Amino acid sequence: MISGETGLSFPKVVNIVIREGLIRLGKIPESTSQASLLVKKPFESAKATSIEQIKEQELLKAKDQQFKMMLDQWDIHTDLNWRIKATAEAEKWKDKLQSARDLLNLANKEEVKG
Repeated sequence: MISGETGLSFPKVVNIVIREGLIRLGKIPESTSQASLLVKKPFESAKATSIEQIKEQELLKAKDQQFKMMLDQWDIHTDLNWRIKATAEAEKWKDKLQSARDLLNLANKEEVKG
């Protein structure tokens, strides 16, 4: 349990616990204590980052699906306002999603034709 909370390996935790016991028994000096390593901080910060990464991945997946649907429906939606909004949104995501770049390429081909 301590190993999971601190992010330390099990052998390292055992070493610290034995060291603290020897300090309490007066067998080794207190200056050798490593009890501060048993604090939860390293493990908690890694957990927070992973939750943020999961949320970002979910957003990217949703946006990717949205742009793929827009690509499929491009010929159906000939309304200029719809296309302007779609390309503006794709412009925001072009650095992260291939589907956004594909939508922009399709819009550029339409401009060249028209």
